Order: sequence, then C-alpha cells, then structure tokens
Amino acid sequence: MDSAASNKGGRTLRARTNAWCPLCFASFSHQNDLEHHVAACLWFMDASTRKKKAKTDITQAPISLSLDPSKSSPSALSSSPTKLHASPTTPPKQKRQSPMKQQPEPVENWNVPECPVFRPTPEEFSQPLVYISKIRQEAERYGICRIIPPSLAPTIQSCVDPDTFTFRTKVQNVHQFKNRNNGPSEVFSSSICILLAKRGINIIDDYPQMEGRDLDLYNLFLSVVRRGGYMAVTEHGIWGSVAHDLRLSDSSRESLIKLQTCYHQFLHFYEASLREKVVQHTFMGQAALGGEAEGVEGERKRGRGMMGTMGGDHEGPPQTIEDAMIRYMKHEVNNTNFVTDDEADEFGFYDGGKEYTVNSFKRMADAFASKWFPTMPTTPLYTYAPSGSQGEAPSTPPSSSSSATTSTSPLSTPTHNYSSVLPSPPTSTSLYNTPTLSPLDLSLPPSPSPSPTSIESEFWRIIEASEESVQVQYGSDIDVTKHGSGFPMTPAPSSSSVSPSNSNWNLNHFPRMEGSVLRTIPASIVGVTSPMMYVGMLFSSFCWHTEDNYLYSINYLHHGANKMWYGIPASASEQFEEVMKRSMPQLFERHPDLLHMLVTMISPGTLKANGVPVCRTLQHPGEFVITFPQAYHAGFSHGFTVGEAVNFAPADWLPFGAQSIEHYRNIPRSGVFSHEQLVMMLASSSLAPEIAAWVLPELMRIKYEETRERMEFTDLGTGYLKIGAAPTMGTDPPQCKICEYDCYLSSVSCICGAHVVCLRHAKDLCTCPMSMRTLTLHVHMPHLDKTIDRIRSHLSTPNTPTTTTTTTLIDSHPPSTQIPSSPIPSLAYPSSPMSTPNHRA
Repeated sequence: MDSAASNKGGRTLRARTNAWCPLCFASFSHQNDLEHHVAACLWFMDASTRKKKAKTDITQAPISLSLDPSKSSPSALSSSPTKLHASPTTPPKQKRQSPMKQQPEPVENWNVPECPVFRPTPEEFSQPLVYISKIRQEAERYGICRIIPPSLAPTIQSCVDPDTFTFRTKVQNVHQFKNRNNGPSEVFSSSICILLAKRGINIIDDYPQMEGRDLDLYNLFLSVVRRGGYMAVTEHGIWGSVAHDLRLSDSSRESLIKLQTCYHQFLHFYEASLREKVVQHTFMGQAALGGEAEGVEGERKRGRGMMGTMGGDHEGPPQTIEDAMIRYMKHEVNNTNFVTDDEADEFGFYDGGKEYTVNSFKRMADAFASKWFPTMPTTPLYTYAPSGSQGEAPSTPPSSSSSATTSTSPLSTPTHNYSSVLPSPPTSTSLYNTPTLSPLDLSLPPSPSPSPTSIESEFWRIIEASEESVQVQYGSDIDVTKHGSGFPMTPAPSSSSVSPSNSNWNLNHFPRMEGSVLRTIPASIVGVTSPMMYVGMLFSSFCWHTEDNYLYSINYLHHGANKMWYGIPASASEQFEEVMKRSMPQLFERHPDLLHMLVTMISPGTLKANGVPVCRTLQHPGEFVITFPQAYHAGFSHGFTVGEAVNFAPADWLPFGAQSIEHYRNIPRSGVFSHEQLVMMLASSSLAPEIAAWVLPELMRIKYEETRERMEFTDLGTGYLKIGAAPTMGTDPPQCKICEYDCYLSSVSCICGAHVVCLRHAKDLCTCPMSMRTLTLHVHMPHLDKTIDRIRSHLSTPNTPTTTTTTTLIDSHPPSTQIPSSPIPSLAYPSSPMSTPNHRA
C-alpha cells in the first residue's frame, strides 16, 4: 500500500506528517521539539558502546530485523522502519499478550487436596490384591493413592549395578508441554534457523548443544546483549556470567570458548544488524525515517511511541541502545506465530538423548539441579551389593512400630522416618560454578534447601510462561527383560511374605499373581505384563494420560529424590478431556488421540478452576503409588530418581477394559491386546469364583453386541459367509483398517482384496456392492452360549468353594449380570467350515 495515501469507502486519506524520535519513536508535530527530545535521549546512551560500534566491521549486508520469516528477505531493508506502526486506514492490531508476561498463579493458592495415603499392616500387606480391593472404594474417588509399606526392603542395591546398567534417554522440552512452539524461545530459535539457512548455514539437523542439551539461543542472545553485546562480553571476559545465566554447570575454559563460538557463529550476525539499524536511526534522525512516513493513530501520545510500549505498558523509553535492541526483538517475537510441521518438535519430545549409566546420569542430573536450586541436596548413590542382599530381612523404619495399624484417612501424612533414604545436604558449593561472592555475601547464613512447593512452583512457571528453553533428559520405558529390574527377577514365591522384594509386591510378579486376569496372557507385553524402569532428573515428566486399556498401574520409587503425582478420578475423565480440548483446540483437531501421546500438561490450578476434581501426592523413595482404571495422572521428578512401574488387572477391571476399547474405536487407536480375546480365554479356563463373577456379565455383553452387529450386517444385503478359527492367545487377530479394532469374533472382507474391517464398518470397506462382502466368523454363537451357561452353572452351584478373597472382592463391589431387556436376536449359521466364498449367507 502506498505510504502517502489510501482509499477507503471512496474517500482519499492522506497520512499526517509527523516527526519521530529515532530512539524511542515518540511522535512530535514540530522539528524543534524533536531535536530537543533526541538530544535528551542521546544523553542516556552509553558513549563507550557507540565507540565500540564505530570500530565494528560488519562484513555482511544488513538483513531484516524482523524475526517473522515472511519479513526476513533483504528487500525489507528498503522499507521504512515505521511500517511497524498501523496504517491510518486500518484499525490498529490488538497487541497479543506476551507469553512472557503470563505468570501462573502460585501453587499455594490452588488448594489441591491430597490423595489418600494408606499404611497396611504386615498381615494386610501379604495379600496385595485383597488389600487394594479393600481400599479401592475410597481411593478410586481420587484416581490415585499412595501406599507406605510396613517395612523397607533392600531392592535396587542388590539388583542394579549403577556403573554397568546402561540406558538411552529421551529429550523433553519442558517449556513446550503446553505452549508448544508459540513461546518466545521457540519463535526466536526457529526464525534464527531460517535466517541462517538463507546465509547458507543449516543448523536444524545439527543444532548447537551444551552439556547434552539444545542451546537456548533466545536467552543466550538476551544475556549477551544485556551485558553490552558480543564485543563487550568478550573484551571484559564475562562469558562465565553468561554461562551462569543459562544455568550451565561447566564453566571451564573449553566450555566458555564453545559458548562464545556458538554465539559468534549463530547470533553475532543478527546482533550486528540489529545494532546497526538502531544506531543508524539514532544518528540519521528524521532523514532515516523519512518525512512522509506512514502515520499512526491519534491515540499515540507524546513520549509513548513504539519502542516505549514494546516492553510493557508501564515501561518508559529505552535508555541504551542495547535496551532498544532487546525491546525491538521481543516485540517481533511476541507478534510472530511460528508453526512447525515437525511433530516431534511440536510435542516437545524426541529421541535425541544419550546413553548413560545410572551413575553418569546421576552426575549430570545433580549438576543440572544445582543450577536451578543451588542449595538442592543430593542423594548419595546406593552401594551395589549383589551377594547376600536378596535374602536379608527387610529393614523396619524406626516409627513403623507405632503405625502398624491400617490408616485409611485420605488426608493423613506419612509418619515413617525416611532419613535413611532422604538426601543429605551438600558439603561444598564449589560445584555450583556461581559467580564469586563478596565478603558481605559470604557472611550470610546458608540458604535453606528448596521446599517441594518451590520446586513445584518453578515447574509450572516454566510450563505456563514458556519464557525460556528448559530441556531435560528422561530414561523412560526401560525394558527390564533386556536391562534388568530393581526387584529380584526370581520365580514367583509359592507363599506370601511381607517384604516387597520377595513377595507379590515385587513388580516382576504383580501382573501375573493369582487374581490378576493378565496372567492369562501367555506373551510378555513390555510395561503391561513385565515392568519398565524410569530414571529421571529434575523436571523429568510424565504428562497427563490414562493407562493402556484403562488398566491399573503400580509404581515404586526405588531411589533418589521425591516424585510429584497428580490424579483425576475416572468419573471426571470426560470433564477433564473437555477442558483439555478447550485449552488446545487446534492441537486436538490435528491429533484426536493427543491425550494418549503423553505429551501434554495443564496445571492442576487450571483444572480446579474449571471444576475438574484433581488431587496430588508426593511420593518418597520406598513408597508405592497406585493408579486406578481410566484415571488420568501426571507428574514430575524433584531430582534424580529411579523408579519402576507395571500394569495389573483384578477382575473388577473388566468393565473398564470394555470402555477403553469403545473409546479407542472412536479415535481410532488399537489396544495393547484384544479385550474379547482375553475374556474368552478367561472363560475357557478354570475360573476362581471371584473372577467368574466379573467374567459372566462381560461375556453376556460381548454376545449381545456381536449378535446385534451380525444381524445388522445381514440386513445390509446378501453376502458371503466364511467360518474361520479363532486366533489363539498370543496371535494377533485381524485389525479393522478404519477403527483399528481387533476383530477377534468376526471380520469382514471383500473379494476385491480390500483391507479387513469390523462389522461396524462393513459399509465403509470399499466401493464394491455389499453382496461382494465376506463375513468371516471366528467364534460361533453356539460356542459362546455354551461358555456362558457353564460359567452361570459354576456360580450357582451351592458347593462352590468361597475363599476370603472371593468374599472380599464380590461383597465389596458385586458386578451386575443384567443385560438389555430387549430380546437377543439369534442367527443360524452352517456348522461346517466353508473355506471358499462360494456359499452365500
């Protein structure tokens, strides 16, 4: 658009002739006023900075100052800098609130309630599933609970050698858990990458790193410019202070040289161009801005120009060139929306970690934590003792004798003395690499260790504000069958014991203990039927999610710092999902299964403000955390941690398993195993009464749904019928191409060779006529009827033995055996197999 005139509504509007201050962009009507104001502004400028700038040899042609990729072409140099202002013919843009100014509410104000904390007696602890069933009615109202065992047993120190146990980490960008790539750090870094690419430098595939983490270019630029720029920082030798601003633990000469080199290669060109532009405006004055520049709306008052408002409504004009540079850059960043197509970067997770041992990871994690919290105590690493430890009796906490009775109060607090596992304060601050303190500072008393609340506040500040790049590494989903477990990997004991190291509380035994329906699955499913290890550091996180197939999970913290947990009950899962979708509508539109990717965080304060019931708990080493079916949960580590987790499924899980499959079909997403296949395998085995009481109604529901869908298929038109064999457990059933449902009972195909689908999506298989479809029956209805009758007869037999477990499980939550009152339709199918589609149904 022409800068002098524009047309709107048939009228020609001419811009007013205004005089502009080249430093703060204040507007003046007379040239004399401008000259006096510029003289006053120049008085605030640092003379030494101007001298250094005069000596700077800028060999590259100046580039656009805008970080918006669409404005980064060299041709933009010829445009007036006042094009940042709105045209008089269009209403001014409403300034987007900078994410840097969005500070979350203090966690103290959230008033998030604690989840239930239970202390079983040794007798109760000897029967895990019975005890979990006993506390279930109270605990599932919160979604999670914490269990403090009556004794502490040696576990990881006898099983995992910290010097030989190796694993590869994943990288987590904590600041992207909510704001993705809209934060200032992401916008700046992404735009710098584009500008470098135009200069022939590609850093996307080989991004600069320091101490195993991506270099935070945004805060590096701010730190250097605030200290006078590259030349001033180099001349005064204060790169160590820059490293301290970036929380780098290594301040050696080699590390500082690397930091200086990275800045010179990737950011100095932008600093030089930005400085030249600001200085050029300062000395060329009105001539540089143009006498006929585009005007601004009349509401811009004297002394409140663009530079005066970039830093905030309450900030005055910039007092130095560096201040003007920072305000200009932040203004561009806060008004740029940069969206990446890289899914891994968008979600803040990628497999760019390194291989560590437990020992080397701990050193890295402790160094990282000390930069955030210099007084953070560190936990001494355990001593590996492979011999003579597994058979030792468990150690009893000093206070356990006074708390031997069960406490089911939801708000009770632990009374165990965990001094043996809690970290001890550091004895030296020489590892912190902090700037030298003055004698006055050294005389001050030492600062207290950071409280859990202060760590929690900092974690959510990073996520909500997203004003700096915070990258951590997480050794997650470590397969114990390949790497080793923190519990003894010995056969399950024949008799129960009170020690978690040699009883069913050993997570290697938990999924397949008596009473768990997962013991029917013959194959090993990592994380489901065999545990996974988790080695974390400060801010290592597991984002909001439910367990696969809505299973239970049990989590044990072997060693290290504490771990924060948040939970939401199954009854509020839909409410939680609605709040998440309202918070991130675009992401959910692109990824309907976003909540199953474990990549999204939203604060408990936000959830509570939206009416979602949420609770929290702080897990200490030696404690268990149970998550209940369909309960969303999330959390993060307060420092170096070593944990282990696995799924399990008492019989009361079966209705939740059915709900999970229905939910997955709508996304679509496949389960970790076929629910119908598991139920049929259970029904075909010798069932204990407590399990049969839950299997029967689930089997009746499956029969009703399958019969209805088979009837609907036959109503669509004449098709082919094929009798097939049911897949055996451990063999994957055919999967629906549309909803990824495991077609264990039946499947539909076409003679054209299209993919297999379920009965529900038979019409969507292909464009062929319905008469060309083939229905393959993997399970006969007569077989299903006989199985139901057998289980019903088994439960109605008066002489059926009833154990204590049976009484506890059935009496507390008896399952319903009712099915819909409408009659169940029946179909007569040929009893002989038909191997070819030459017979019509």
